Amino acid sequence: KSLKKILSIFAAFMMVVGLTMTNASAEEPTKGTITIAPANENQTYSIYRIFEEKYNSATGATAYTLTNSWAGLKNDETFKKFFKVEGTDIIPIGNYVSEDKNTKDAAAKEFAKAAEAYATKNNIIADKTVISTNLGENVEYTAPVKNTDENGDFTITTPAKFVISNMPFGYYLVTSTTGSLVSLAPTAPSQTIEDKNNIPEFKKEKVEDTKGTYGVGDTISYKITVGQSESATNVVVTDTMSKGLTFNNDLKVNNQDIGTAYTLVTSKNDDGETVLTLTFNKNGLNNLKTQSAVITYSATVNDSAVTNLNNKAVLTFGNNPNAATDTEVTKKTVDINIYKYGLKTDESKQGLEDATFTLKRVVGNSETVLTFTGEKGVYTKAADTEDGTPIISKTGGTITLKGLAEGTYILEETVAPSGYNKLTKTVKFMVGANGAITLDATADNATEASVNTNDNTQLDVLNTKGAQLPSTGGMGTTMIYIAGAILMVGAAIIFVTNKRMKHE
Repeated sequence: KSLKKILSIFAAFMMVVGLTMTNASAEEPTKGTITIAPANENQTYSIYRIFEEKYNSATGATAYTLTNSWAGLKNDETFKKFFKVEGTDIIPIGNYVSEDKNTKDAAAKEFAKAAEAYATKNNIIADKTVISTNLGENVEYTAPVKNTDENGDFTITTPAKFVISNMPFGYYLVTSTTGSLVSLAPTAPSQTIEDKNNIPEFKKEKVEDTKGTYGVGDTISYKITVGQSESATNVVVTDTMSKGLTFNNDLKVNNQDIGTAYTLVTSKNDDGETVLTLTFNKNGLNNLKTQSAVITYSATVNDSAVTNLNNKAVLTFGNNPNAATDTEVTKKTVDINIYKYGLKTDESKQGLEDATFTLKRVVGNSETVLTFTGEKGVYTKAADTEDGTPIISKTGGTITLKGLAEGTYILEETVAPSGYNKLTKTVKFMVGANGAITLDATADNATEASVNTNDNTQLDVLNTKGAQLPSTGGMGTTMIYIAGAILMVGAAIIFVTNKRMKHE
């Protein structure tokens, strides 16, 4: 009886232990966490589960089977060197998940690259996608990303780090600039992937930006900086200039000719814009590991210029062709208007046709006559080497001058409309960055010119009719004074001579 009692107690104990083990096994986790750290700005991280994982807790062995989306992979010749098929199981050849800096790591990158190409070719939808926006250091993020999973199975920590939870155990590919493989299993339920291909610093600026506007014929110098990066790959800078800019074929990197370290291709897009494509070759990428790449070049404003001169540079990098960041510089030209008019008998204004002008640009102590092209009344500044056409007011008395820069100008009327007097003096004025005109108060300007009160980008110029009288202090009165003086001297001589003759 005692033995029976002992056996009963032992059996009950074993049953309790068995139930406990069953519960423990049932509660064994089946999902894990993938962390991407650091996460880069404006990146799309696509996560694909290539293999399902079967884990035997008793033996500690792991077996893989292809997921439905990747079932065709076993028939692809490219992947036969990466794994073999045994029944329904997939046996990886080599350790492709290794992060060691050795040949295994290189093999893992090769597998990741091939798998990413396969996913693109076969339109495989990622199991999860996260898009990083507004990332930064030491800021607490609540939801700075978009996620295809409405449940939002990820969190964000600082500095920029994605913690993507609730991922079934398996063998994953993570694309974007990472191109990494990772395995989640009960023995490794949490894995961290480093986005090694950090986005280099990227900015574009105009060199010595001392003014906001440029005229046709002016040269604008640009500088693009690609920051130092030890791991950047497939770096390409694409710069698109608006039609109003002509590339001067003077691009350099770190003040040196591009040589064989870089490849520059110049082309035109459908909009007639110039596109510069600078590819970093092997030596260029090696240079980027130790120093920033400072790209400099210049462009000349041409007569296709519109008000805004846009110049946008885009940096692409890494294994994902959609990984890009951009920066833009916008400069502009200004337009001014001239209204040539006379006064009617009721003192109302009447626009006058066929008034002819020249316009000079004043820089320091020098004055340069500007050249314009266009049709009557509407003109665009031309390059100084081009033949121009006279500036003539059209019906209604208006003239529009395009493609100017801010600065000081002198307007001179060379031919007046028929029946009207030509201006006897020039008009000196300043043009601001917004095209606003201001008369030079220190200049001896024609009194007939004024800035339109309704539109400060318009200069109103009056012509008068009738005989032109000499101005006060002019040569006309001077000659009268001289003639009068001569007559007075002559009269005095005659008076003195008569006096002497009478005495004699």
